[in-house]
Amino acid sequence: MPQNDQGVLFRETQRFSQARWWGPLIVAVVVMSVVSAGVIVSHVFFGQPVGGPRSVGVIVVFAAVLIPVGAAILLRLFEMTTEVRTSGLYVRMYPFHLSFRRIDLSDLTEIRVRRYRPIVEYGGYGIRIGWKGSAYNVSGNLGVDLIFAHRRPLLIGSQMPRRLAEVLGEIWRGPRVDMLSKE
Repeated sequence: MPQNDQGVLFRETQRFSQARWWGPLIVAVVVMSVVSAGVIVSHVFFGQPVGGPRSVGVIVVFAAVLIPVGAAILLRLFEMTTEVRTSGLYVRMYPFHLSFRRIDLSDLTEIRVRRYRPIVEYGGYGIRIGWKGSAYNVSGNLGVDLIFAHRRPLLIGSQMPRRLAEVLGEIWRGPRVDMLSKE
Protein backbone atom coordinates (compact mmCIF):
# COMPACT_ATOMS: atom_id res chain seq x y z
CA MET A 1 0.00 0.00 0.00
CA PRO A 2 1.28 3.48 -0.71
CA GLN A 3 2.58 5.52 2.20
CA ASN A 4 -0.25 8.04 1.86
CA ASP A 5 -3.98 7.61 1.35
CA GLN A 6 -4.25 9.60 -1.85
CA GLY A 7 -6.81 8.08 -4.16
CA VAL A 8 -8.38 5.81 -1.49
CA LEU A 9 -12.15 6.31 -1.61
CA PHE A 10 -13.15 3.41 0.65
CA ARG A 11 -11.25 1.23 3.10
CA GLU A 12 -12.53 -1.58 5.28
CA THR A 13 -10.46 -3.93 7.41
CA GLN A 14 -12.10 -7.04 8.82
CA ARG A 15 -10.71 -9.68 11.13
CA PHE A 16 -11.62 -13.31 11.44
CA SER A 17 -13.89 -12.88 14.44
CA GLN A 18 -16.19 -15.87 14.59
CA ALA A 19 -16.29 -16.92 18.25
CA ARG A 20 -17.36 -20.42 17.24
CA TRP A 21 -13.81 -21.10 16.00
CA TRP A 22 -11.96 -19.82 19.05
CA GLY A 23 -13.61 -22.11 21.65
CA PRO A 24 -12.71 -25.42 19.96
CA LEU A 25 -9.25 -24.13 19.09
CA ILE A 26 -8.53 -23.17 22.70
CA VAL A 27 -9.82 -26.57 23.88
CA ALA A 28 -7.56 -28.29 21.31
CA VAL A 29 -4.52 -26.31 22.48
CA VAL A 30 -5.21 -27.17 26.14
CA VAL A 31 -5.85 -30.87 25.45
CA MET A 32 -2.79 -31.22 23.22
CA SER A 33 -0.65 -29.40 25.79
CA VAL A 34 -1.80 -31.73 28.59
CA VAL A 35 -1.22 -34.81 26.43
CA SER A 36 2.18 -33.50 25.37
CA ALA A 37 3.13 -32.75 28.96
CA GLY A 38 2.18 -36.33 29.88
CA VAL A 39 4.34 -37.71 27.09
CA ILE A 40 7.28 -35.53 28.10
CA VAL A 41 6.95 -36.52 31.77
CA SER A 42 6.82 -40.22 30.86
CA HIS A 43 9.95 -39.82 28.68
CA VAL A 44 11.98 -37.77 31.12
CA PHE A 45 11.04 -39.29 34.47
CA PHE A 46 10.08 -42.84 33.61
CA GLY A 47 11.94 -43.49 30.38
CA GLN A 48 8.74 -44.75 28.80
CA PRO A 49 8.79 -44.76 25.01
CA VAL A 50 5.58 -43.76 23.26
CA GLY A 51 4.90 -46.43 20.66
CA GLY A 52 8.37 -46.47 19.17
CA PRO A 53 11.65 -44.63 19.08
CA ARG A 54 11.96 -41.50 21.19
CA SER A 55 12.30 -39.29 18.12
CA VAL A 56 8.84 -40.29 16.88
CA GLY A 57 7.30 -39.45 20.26
CA VAL A 58 9.01 -36.06 20.31
CA ILE A 59 7.82 -35.30 16.77
CA VAL A 60 4.27 -36.28 17.68
CA VAL A 61 4.39 -34.06 20.79
CA PHE A 62 5.66 -31.05 18.86
CA ALA A 63 3.10 -31.55 16.08
CA ALA A 64 0.28 -31.97 18.59
CA VAL A 65 1.13 -28.65 20.19
CA LEU A 66 2.34 -26.67 17.18
CA ILE A 67 -0.61 -27.36 14.87
CA PRO A 68 -3.34 -25.91 17.15
CA VAL A 69 -1.08 -23.10 18.38
CA GLY A 70 -0.12 -22.28 14.78
CA ALA A 71 -3.80 -22.26 13.77
CA ALA A 72 -4.61 -19.89 16.65
CA ILE A 73 -1.79 -17.53 15.67
CA LEU A 74 -2.88 -17.63 12.04
CA LEU A 75 -6.50 -16.84 12.95
CA ARG A 76 -5.34 -13.94 15.10
CA LEU A 77 -3.17 -12.48 12.32
CA PHE A 78 -5.69 -13.07 9.54
CA GLU A 79 -7.34 -9.90 8.23
CA MET A 80 -8.92 -8.76 5.01
CA THR A 81 -8.53 -5.19 3.81
CA THR A 82 -10.68 -3.95 0.94
CA GLU A 83 -9.86 -0.66 -0.74
CA VAL A 84 -11.56 1.17 -3.55
CA ARG A 85 -9.11 3.60 -5.07
CA THR A 86 -9.50 5.92 -8.00
CA SER A 87 -7.53 3.28 -9.92
CA GLY A 88 -9.79 0.33 -9.01
CA LEU A 89 -10.64 -2.33 -6.43
CA TYR A 90 -7.91 -3.82 -4.25
CA VAL A 91 -8.08 -6.66 -1.72
CA ARG A 92 -5.45 -7.99 0.66
CA MET A 93 -5.83 -11.17 2.74
CA TYR A 94 -3.02 -10.86 5.24
CA PRO A 95 -0.83 -12.91 5.95
CA PHE A 96 -1.37 -14.70 2.62
CA HIS A 97 -1.08 -11.51 0.56
CA LEU A 98 1.67 -9.19 1.68
CA SER A 99 0.55 -6.60 -0.85
CA PHE A 100 -2.81 -5.67 -2.31
CA ARG A 101 -4.27 -7.63 -5.24
CA ARG A 102 -5.96 -5.51 -7.88
CA ILE A 103 -9.32 -6.87 -9.06
CA ASP A 104 -9.72 -6.25 -12.78
CA LEU A 105 -13.09 -4.56 -13.37
CA SER A 106 -12.73 -4.16 -17.13
CA ASP A 107 -15.58 -6.55 -18.01
CA LEU A 108 -17.78 -5.78 -14.99
CA THR A 109 -21.45 -5.73 -15.92
CA GLU A 110 -23.25 -5.45 -12.58
CA ILE A 111 -22.70 -4.70 -8.88
CA ARG A 112 -25.10 -6.30 -6.37
CA VAL A 113 -25.39 -6.03 -2.60
CA ARG A 114 -26.63 -9.31 -1.14
CA ARG A 115 -26.79 -11.75 1.72
CA TYR A 116 -24.94 -14.98 1.15
CA ARG A 117 -24.32 -18.27 2.94
CA PRO A 118 -20.52 -18.58 3.26
CA ILE A 119 -20.41 -22.28 4.10
CA VAL A 120 -23.04 -23.43 1.58
CA GLU A 121 -22.10 -21.18 -1.34
CA TYR A 122 -18.32 -20.95 -0.96
CA GLY A 123 -17.28 -23.67 1.47
CA GLY A 124 -16.33 -21.26 4.24
CA TYR A 125 -14.33 -18.10 4.81
CA GLY A 126 -11.11 -16.87 3.26
CA ILE A 127 -10.17 -16.88 -0.40
CA ARG A 128 -12.77 -19.29 -1.73
CA ILE A 129 -13.99 -20.79 -4.98
CA GLY A 130 -17.53 -22.12 -4.88
CA TRP A 131 -20.34 -23.13 -7.18
CA LYS A 132 -21.51 -19.50 -7.35
CA GLY A 133 -18.08 -18.09 -8.19
CA SER A 134 -15.18 -16.87 -6.09
CA ALA A 135 -15.20 -14.99 -2.80
CA TYR A 136 -13.01 -12.98 -0.47
CA ASN A 137 -14.63 -13.05 2.96
CA VAL A 138 -13.72 -13.30 6.63
CA SER A 139 -16.91 -12.80 8.60
CA GLY A 140 -20.62 -12.22 8.37
CA ASN A 141 -23.02 -12.92 5.54
CA LEU A 142 -23.23 -9.63 3.65
CA GLY A 143 -21.25 -8.72 0.60
CA VAL A 144 -21.02 -7.20 -2.83
CA ASP A 145 -21.33 -9.47 -5.85
CA LEU A 146 -19.38 -8.36 -8.89
CA ILE A 147 -20.87 -9.82 -12.07
CA PHE A 148 -18.57 -9.99 -15.08
CA ALA A 149 -19.27 -10.55 -18.76
CA HIS A 150 -16.59 -13.16 -19.40
CA ARG A 151 -15.77 -14.76 -16.06
CA ARG A 152 -17.36 -16.09 -12.92
CA PRO A 153 -18.81 -13.72 -10.31
CA LEU A 154 -16.68 -12.48 -7.42
CA LEU A 155 -18.11 -11.78 -3.98
CA ILE A 156 -16.37 -9.34 -1.64
CA GLY A 157 -17.57 -9.86 1.93
CA SER A 158 -18.20 -6.60 3.78
CA GLN A 159 -19.72 -5.22 6.95
CA MET A 160 -20.53 -2.08 4.93
CA PRO A 161 -21.77 -3.57 1.65
CA ARG A 162 -23.96 -0.65 0.58
CA ARG A 163 -21.15 1.85 0.99
CA LEU A 164 -18.71 -0.45 -0.82
CA ALA A 165 -21.18 -0.86 -3.72
CA GLU A 166 -21.82 2.89 -3.90
CA VAL A 167 -18.11 3.73 -4.09
CA LEU A 168 -17.48 0.94 -6.61
CA GLY A 169 -20.36 2.34 -8.67
CA GLU A 170 -18.72 5.78 -8.62
CA ILE A 171 -15.46 4.53 -10.14
CA TRP A 172 -17.13 2.01 -12.47
CA ARG A 173 -19.83 4.27 -13.96
CA GLY A 174 -21.69 1.22 -15.26
CA PRO A 175 -25.39 0.98 -16.00
CA ARG A 176 -26.58 0.36 -12.43
CA VAL A 177 -25.83 -0.75 -8.89
CA ASP A 178 -28.45 -3.18 -7.54
CA MET A 179 -29.15 -2.38 -3.88
CA LEU A 180 -32.11 -4.71 -3.49
CA SER A 181 -30.68 -6.90 -0.75
CA LYS A 182 -32.64 -7.65 2.42
CA GLU A 183 -30.30 -5.92 4.89
